[in-house]
Order: sequence, then structure tokens, then C-alpha cells
Amino acid sequence: MDDLAADPVLFLLLCAAIGLCIELFLVMRRFVRREREQARSRRQAWQRLYRRWVRARRAHRTRARNPGIRTPETRCKLFLHDGGNCGVRSQNLPFPFTGEDVQIDYIRSLSWGGTNHLASLQLAHAECNLRKGNRVSG
Repeated sequence: MDDLAADPVLFLLLCAAIGLCIELFLVMRRFVRREREQARSRRQAWQRLYRRWVRARRAHRTRARNPGIRTPETRCKLFLHDGGNCGVRSQNLPFPFTGEDVQIDYIRSLSWGGTNHLASLQLAHAECNLRKGNRVSG
């Protein structure tokens, strides 16, 4: 300590080094805080996306489990609405029809966000419906 008091240049160099260390510590602390905040915001964004995906999957399962659309009344309503034509190829459907040769088809499939409303359903030949898959008919 006596050397520092005797040599002011050494004292100033030591103070500058301590100041630089403190400055470096403060810069690193700000950097670490910023990194933590960014990581937290990325994690929250992923959590929001995941919650939205879970809600969409639950809604899809709920729509897919609706047995009310497979009734004979619904088939008759769709037959009258479509004029007795296949919704995919626009060819005449056989009447009276059974479940094997004529199926209820979603215009926009449930996996793409379609609904069970009559406006989003159509009758189609079983062959046409299987060929179409989950694509949107248009």
C-alpha cells in the first residue's frame, strides 16, 4: 500500500483497471439480463403456439365425434340440396342409396378446419370421396 501512495501513476493505473473491471461486470450483467428476457419471450411465444395447437386439436376431435351428421335425414337434405349430384364429379347419384355407394363428404375437411354444418357437407360417390381424401373440393 505504501507503494501506491508513493507512486501516483501506479495508483491511477490500478483505479483504471478496477474501473474497467466494474464496467465489464456491468456490461456482462446487462447482457445476461437481456438474454434471459429474450429466452423468456421465446419460451412464452412457443407456449402460446402450443396452447393454440392444443385448443385446435380438441376442437377437431369434438367436431369429428359428432354422430348427428350421419343420419338418413341429413342424407336426404343433402341429396335435395345438391340436386342428386355427386359433390366431387357432379355425376348423378343412385337413388335410393346406401352407405356403401354414397358417402357424406366434407367440402373442407375437419383436419383443415371444416365444420359439421350442412353448408359444408356434400354427398359423393364412395370412390370419389376416397380419391379426394382431405383436399378441399372446389
